[in-house]
Amino acid sequence: MQQHVLIIENGEGNLELIAKLVRRAGLTPVGATSLTEGKARFSQNMPETFLCAIVAYSLPDAPKGEAIDFTVESFIPTIATTESLDSAIRDKVLERDVVDYIPKENSQNYDYLNRLISRLEKTSLLVSSW
Repeated sequence: MQQHVLIIENGEGNLELIAKLVRRAGLTPVGATSLTEGKARFSQNMPETFLCAIVAYSLPDAPKGEAIDFTVESFIPTIATTESLDSAIRDKVLERDVVDYIPKENSQNYDYLNRLISRLEKTSLLVSSW
């Protein structure tokens, strides 16, 4: 079964860029640009089909990480992203039970995100083969 990655990003450009990375990894992106839309997309799929979620800290309807809280509370391994380099926001994100925190400051961070998705997929395949 092909796995999904829930992407909740604060703009179409960011969403498309991350969706492209997800597709390159052989996974199916399920995208949203708000927490409300992300919840709807999540509910349209079986929870077990999600490998992980990639979630922006600040969204139009969730400006303080509420979307991160949603995915973590839904038991989806969550990678948090942010456009801010503010250390207070970084600390708030890392207080949550996230897989990792990635600032969207340059293309190297997207390369890291790509490697992280691949590692999560390999780990998932190993666990499911038991």
